Amino acid sequence: MPDLRHAGDWGVGVTIMAVLAAPILCLGDVRYFEENALIELTQCALAWTAGVLFMVAAMRAPDRLSVLTLLWLSLFSLTLLVREIEFDGTRFEPWLDSAMDMDLDYAVLGIVMIALFLLSLGYVRAMAVATIAWMWKGAGRLLILGTVFYLLGDVGEKGLLSDDDAFNRIFEESFELLGTLCLFVCAHATLRRRAAFSPATARQTP
Repeated sequence: MPDLRHAGDWGVGVTIMAVLAAPILCLGDVRYFEENALIELTQCALAWTAGVLFMVAAMRAPDRLSVLTLLWLSLFSLTLLVREIEFDGTRFEPWLDSAMDMDLDYAVLGIVMIALFLLSLGYVRAMAVATIAWMWKGAGRLLILGTVFYLLGDVGEKGLLSDDDAFNRIFEESFELLGTLCLFVCAHATLRRRAAFSPATARQTP
């Protein structure tokens, strides 16, 4: 009988293979790299799932420091989702015209960020130290790698590499896809290993 505890690991493995194969199979056809096309929708799905996984990890965290740090990571993931998701040209656009004009999505994120910051008062220094330590080992290194990939995608978005818009679009979306994939795997590993950020309760479960 299969060990159901590892079903999530198999699911993540299949996701990694599928996501890595997608830009290779779609290479040369810029339609897959346009707004709201396959590659960008995959990015949104990965960022959303990462946010949920970090949130679940926060719910299971053993101490307040870990809870707050994981909630910040969840908010970071959801911020990437809001940045990537586009309603222009979709069937939702007529319903969301006012919301998009007022940038309500960023307003809600701002309110959540302020609330989380207020909850984090008194823990800011400890959170910064713990997060830096975490980012140099285990799942945290995936967050660093994902951030590097995402920044490389911005280079393509700004058209700094070529005058060919199609090349820039493919470059941008491919590296942003790798960035969100790293974030997703980081979130899964953080939850799977029950990472704690407080030195007194830090532990990892294989």
